[in-house]
Amino acid sequence: MTLGRRYKALTPKLQAFTEYVATSSFTKAAGFLQEVVYEDKSLFKAAGPVWHQKDRLNDHLPKDLRGVDKTATWSKSGYHGWVYGYGLHLTRIRNGFPIMFEILPANVNERKVLDTKKDRLIEKGVRCIVADNGYVDKKRAAVFAQAEVLLLTPKTTLREANPILGADPLYTATQVQTWQTARKSPLNPSLIC
Repeated sequence: MTLGRRYKALTPKLQAFTEYVATSSFTKAAGFLQEVVYEDKSLFKAAGPVWHQKDRLNDHLPKDLRGVDKTATWSKSGYHGWVYGYGLHLTRIRNGFPIMFEILPANVNERKVLDTKKDRLIEKGVRCIVADNGYVDKKRAAVFAQAEVLLLTPKTTLREANPILGADPLYTATQVQTWQTARKSPLNPSLIC
């Protein structure tokens, strides 16, 4: 068994451990509040050579290409350009402490991954999910709003935020700005991997 396969086999255990620690009394005692969380997808390169998209789509592996990761896929990052690898879908609190994550092929849509996390986030008492423009979707925001969770993106209006947060407009405007500013300091996956 290769080292890469061992790491992939370990992922479910690390996911369960991360969620366990996030709900432990330690995190509550340390003041790691989870009412507001930050969701982001970061791309990272697969180990080994890249499998060019034209060959990958034709399921053609050139004979001189050794050690290619066949489960990795291509996706484009605003920061790194095109990446052959994986996406880290990280849910964290303001101080960067992770409470949930998924590692999937790079081309997996970040909004759909958030959908799979929805029920677990609601169980944790999350009231606001701060995300970037990649998560903008009016229907999805409405579904979260029905569960009294604000999906806050740069395109969310205060009119949409106020009924969910239940605060006066001035407080909401200040709070929304604070949360959006904190979103702009994402956790870099190279620090984790």
